Amino acid sequence: MAKHQKNPERKNLWFRKKLVQKIGDFQIGDSLIRDLQKFNAKSKSKLKDSNNLQYLESIERDHPLFFQKEFDFDIVDPTAHILNDDSIASKSELDGFIRLTCDGVATWINPDLKKNGVFLGDLYSLYKKFPDQISEFINRKQYFRDSSITAFLHAVTGNAVVVYVPDHIKSDGLIKVEVHTPTDKNVIVPVHVLVIIGKFARTNLSLEIRSLMENNRSVILFNQNDFILQESAELAAFRHQKTNGNTLNLVDDVIYQKRYSHNQFLTLDFGGKGVSSKASIDLDGEGAESNMTGIYRPSQGSKFYYDTKQLHGASHTVSDLLYKGVLGKNAYSSWKGNIVVQKGTKGTNGYQANNNLIIHESAKVESLPGLEIITDDVKCSHGVTIGNIDKNHMFYLQSRGINIKDAESLIIEGFLLSSLNRLKTRVFDEQISLITNN
Repeated sequence: MAKHQKNPERKNLWFRKKLVQKIGDFQIGDSLIRDLQKFNAKSKSKLKDSNNLQYLESIERDHPLFFQKEFDFDIVDPTAHILNDDSIASKSELDGFIRLTCDGVATWINPDLKKNGVFLGDLYSLYKKFPDQISEFINRKQYFRDSSITAFLHAVTGNAVVVYVPDHIKSDGLIKVEVHTPTDKNVIVPVHVLVIIGKFARTNLSLEIRSLMENNRSVILFNQNDFILQESAELAAFRHQKTNGNTLNLVDDVIYQKRYSHNQFLTLDFGGKGVSSKASIDLDGEGAESNMTGIYRPSQGSKFYYDTKQLHGASHTVSDLLYKGVLGKNAYSSWKGNIVVQKGTKGTNGYQANNNLIIHESAKVESLPGLEIITDDVKCSHGVTIGNIDKNHMFYLQSRGINIKDAESLIIEGFLLSSLNRLKTRVFDEQISLITNN
C-alpha cells in the first residue's frame, strides 16, 4: 500500500527529469579551459546521483506553487559572451562594475585600481593572465565543492565572474556586480561569482540580483558565490535580490577565511516566488572574524528557506550571525543554523540568532538552531524569537497622530533595519534605502 501511495507523488515531480535531460543536450563552447573540462564531465554525471536528484526533488517540493504547472525552459549562460559596453563607464563613482545579462558580461574598472592589479572580469580571461596561479586555485576543494548548485554550474559552464584584489591593495569605494534576469522567456540562469581578496587587502562588494520588470515568465537562478579572504584581508559584502513574483532564487554562499581576516556579510531578500539559500562561514585561520546578517520579507504565498553553518576550524575565531524576517499573509520561512567547533581549537566565540515578526495569522515560521562542539575552551550560544506587532508600540504611534497602516510600516521597518547597526560600514546605505523604500 505504501508503494502505491508513493508513485503518484514522484510522478508529479517533473522538474528534475527535465533539467537532467536539458543538461545532457546542452553544449558548452570551445573556450572551456583544460583544467575545468574534468569538472564538466564529472558534474554531468554527478547531477544524476541520488543526493543531487534528492536535492532537485526537495526544491520542487519546497516550492510547489512555482512548479505546479509544467513549463519548458532554456539554459542561458551569461558568461558565454564578453561584451564591450561603453555605457557602464559612466559608473565612475564606483571602483568597479560588472553587469551580467542573458546577452553576456560587461565590465568597467577604475583605471587606478587596474594599474594596481585589481581584476574584474571572467575566469577564462583571468586564466589567460595567470594560468599557473588559477590552475592551482581551481583544483582546491574550496572551488569545486560538494554542492548540488556547484554540480549544476559546472555541468553547463566552467566560467565565472571574478573580483580579484591583490595583496596589500586597499579600497574604501564600492565594486558592484549586477545580475539582470530576463523578461522574454522561461530560463534557468547559472551565475557563479568568485571573489578573491589578497593578504592585507580590503574592498567593499555589492551583488545585486533584480528583474527588469514584472511578467509571467518563469526564471530559476542557480547562484554560487565564493568569497576567499587571505591572511588579514577585509571584506564588506552585500548580496541582495528584489526579483519579480515568477523568479526562484537558489543560492549557495561560502565565505572562506584565513588567519586574522575580517568579514562583514549582509544579505537581503525582498522578492521572488521563493528562496532556498545555503550560507557557510569557514573560519580556517586563527583569529579570523565574521559578522553575518540576513534580512528577509517573503511576499504573499512565497516560501524562503535558509540553512546556515558557522565552521570554526581554528583557534580564537569569532562568528556572529543574525537573521531577521517579517512574514505577512500566507508567507513561510524556515531557518536552520549550526555552529560547528572542531576538535583541538580554543578560544572560540560563536553566536547565532533568528528573529521573526509575524504580521498575519496565516504566516508560518520554523526555526532550528544547532551547536556541534568538540572542544572545551569555547563560548557559543543561540537565540530564537517569533512574535507579533506589539500593541503598546501601535498605541504609542497612533497616540502621536500616525494612522494604523503607517504605524505598522514604521514598526516593520524598525524591526528589520535595526539589525543594520551591526554593520561597521556605511558604504551600502544608499542601496539599502532604495530597496527598502520601493
